[in-house]
Amino acid sequence: MASGVLGDRFPPFRGLVVAGGLAITTIFSIVMTAVYGFAPRYAFLALMTGGVWVSLAQCTAYIGQLFGSVPYEIRAFTIGMMSCAANTGNVYGAYLFPAENAPKHILGFSMTAGTSFIAMLIFAFLWYTEPKKPDTENEEA
Repeated sequence: MASGVLGDRFPPFRGLVVAGGLAITTIFSIVMTAVYGFAPRYAFLALMTGGVWVSLAQCTAYIGQLFGSVPYEIRAFTIGMMSCAANTGNVYGAYLFPAENAPKHILGFSMTAGTSFIAMLIFAFLWYTEPKKPDTENEEA
């Protein structure tokens, strides 16, 4: 809820909100490879997926914001392609967590940490290179 409010109140910082959610996912994915107790892993898994859902929701809004000045058809296509690319994880995800790797699943959580880290860097870079609009409300005429 906090990420939604933050992203809506401060749209110029949506890229950082996405990167922050991905940072949470990265950190807890790494922790999941090192902790083997059932209760802590379950708690860390909930926190890790929280970072994923923060990123997913804000990513859709951020892509819409980045492509806000283009025609509606291009923006709709871009958001659709982003959704398609995000769902490719369903294809290979089952192969990253095979039953013979249970209960540690080092490969799966390592891949999750790596891909979320790369995505975090990409969104931080997009935010950094995005043209910032000047604050015209506080300027004198």
